Amino acid sequence: MNKRFLSIVVALVVAVPLVAVVDPQSVHGKATAIRKPFQQAVEALSRRVSKTGGRNLTQELAQLSSDPAARRIIQRASRQGGPDAVDALVRAHRAHGPDALRAADNAVNIPRLMRAVDELPEDMAGQAIRRLGAGPDGRVLAETVDRFGSKALRAEIRFPGSGGDLVRHFGDDGVEIASRASRNQALAISRHAEDIARLPGDQRAAATRMLRGDLDRSTSFLERFVENNPGKVLFTAAATPIILANSERLLGGKGTIVTGPDGQPKYGSKPGLIERMAKWIERMAKGFVGRVLESVLPWLALALAIWLAIKLWFFFRLS
Repeated sequence: MNKRFLSIVVALVVAVPLVAVVDPQSVHGKATAIRKPFQQAVEALSRRVSKTGGRNLTQELAQLSSDPAARRIIQRASRQGGPDAVDALVRAHRAHGPDALRAADNAVNIPRLMRAVDELPEDMAGQAIRRLGAGPDGRVLAETVDRFGSKALRAEIRFPGSGGDLVRHFGDDGVEIASRASRNQALAISRHAEDIARLPGDQRAAATRMLRGDLDRSTSFLERFVENNPGKVLFTAAATPIILANSERLLGGKGTIVTGPDGQPKYGSKPGLIERMAKWIERMAKGFVGRVLESVLPWLALALAIWLAIKLWFFFRLS
């Protein structure tokens, strides 16, 4: 690799920020110590890419380094993973554009993030980079990826906005749920994921097993509760033991969680057949009476008015 070109790269990436922040009188002593690790990384990268016809990659690194934000990200990649991390980052930028730098900026550890993206098929990698670079949400996803690797990215790509949450709150159980669930099921469970994650350890594990073990019935139960109790939290420390103790009946649609007079949750069985029929008859009767009154009352009012008019006429004649 051309020595003059390499010196330009090093000057852009290392020397420029040093001039801005270091006292000129102490530049000579400090710059050598600070430049050396990053210069070694750039030199190693330059040697490697030059073997594969790769002057372009080093030129791209030089161009990126002219931007202060990009230079900061590249320097962090070098500190965390040396030339391999810089190489991966520049190649990701070449493939995915500025989203790659935004994703790296959100990363807890840039080399680990780049490896997780590299494990994905090419058609998924671009989607993953865009999700990782999406502001605060991308930062949360990047933290999840740092813990669980590429499987968190696969879940998020399968269900954008909810797949990553399932893995973040449920770990490997969340990975399994995301691999088997439908979109509506993943969304239904993710609505309660944060509440379940706050439960004590035993309750959290049991609730997760219940959801994972029977996705169809579990998500139907969750949807029924949300529909009948808008705005209420289902998985609280008080309600969860009741849910677990009555899980078969609840998942089978044979009951629900209700709030008692004391404000505490309890299991409420559905009314029996006779009671349900009585309520149905009562509703029908009320509806029938209402329709009858609605149609008859105007005629009754008219008849009453005519009767009063006749009475008044006779009274007038008599007087």
